[in-house]
Amino acid sequence: MSDKIELFYAPTSPYVRKVMACAIELGIADSIVKLPSAAHPLNRDERIAAFNPLAKAPAAKLADGALLFDSRVVCEYLDDLAHGALFPAGRSAGRFSPSRPSVTACSMLRCSRATPSDAS
Repeated sequence: MSDKIELFYAPTSPYVRKVMACAIELGIADSIVKLPSAAHPLNRDERIAAFNPLAKAPAAKLADGALLFDSRVVCEYLDDLAHGALFPAGRSAGRFSPSRPSVTACSMLRCSRATPSDAS
């Protein structure tokens, strides 16, 4: 694989670590350029927000300019790219669309959960 993938990287994020674990398992970790990020639920990192409306890591920019966010989508993309077997084969390439409603909706719901102190 010759194309580089830019990944907004926060080493403390379990979701970024999940993406990197998939990349290492697939043997393509060297194809990932780690971009520093400071993802935070309240203080949005504008570097990420420029192409990910949720401003969350991991977020990946592909060589062709396509944008991916959500660790599940990025991991499935890496598996497809490396012809791996981490996920079931034969699924539609459209699942990598950054506008995939299920990914955006799930992420938005996670961001909007009320905390116990909000319930009182």
